[in-house]
Amino acid sequence: MKESSAAAAGQSRSSSNGEALSKSLEGEQAAFQQQLGKLLKDLPGKFVALLDGKVIDQDADEVSLVLRISRQGLEKPVLVCQVSENSGYEALEESLEKTF
Repeated sequence: MKESSAAAAGQSRSSSNGEALSKSLEGEQAAFQQQLGKLLKDLPGKFVALLDGKVIDQDADEVSLVLRISRQGLEKPVLVCQVSENSGYEALEESLEKTF
């Protein structure tokens, strides 16, 4: 099961936009890591969506969460991660590879 994915509504896949997307998602990943202790307590095993360093939605089903986020038409990238002790940067790298 994937631990992280990115819903990047309104983002093209050009090199400069790709670099901006990568930096934005790295910031979201850092925010996720900072909040992981509380998330493990409050939402273990759930998928959370982060935007601007804040959890904006959560669901037990990753696909449902990503579809709900995608329908919002957000112009900024949203990071979706599963709350687990194994969450980390490897998941972000996998997500970025699939995004580009």
